[in-house]
Amino acid sequence: YNHIDDTSVVLLGKAFVNNKRLKALNIGSNPEITAIGWRDFFGLLQWSKCSLESLDLSYNRICGNDVALMVDVLTNFSSVKTLHLPNNRFITNAGWQRVSSLLQQPDSTLENL
Repeated sequence: YNHIDDTSVVLLGKAFVNNKRLKALNIGSNPEITAIGWRDFFGLLQWSKCSLESLDLSYNRICGNDVALMVDVLTNFSSVKTLHLPNNRFITNAGWQRVSSLLQQPDSTLENL
């Protein structure tokens, strides 16, 4: 837990836009990030030039629309192999269905969920 909130996660997202070297990102255990912070973060991440391979979002408060946007963004990241989402208890069945759609894509590189 490193006290990342909405403002901080958006600042991180802005830093990733032009970063080409980032391979792994762990922003787990940050329950202070709200739906607004996740929306803005994933919105920025979609423009990133990094070749992200591992994304750890465990122990957060990701829910409904956040999951939909995350899946939309990760669909365009052909490099993501590992996605950690444990203990996101606000993800609904519909949200998990969206996550499972990542696995169903024929060109998915996701190896670990």
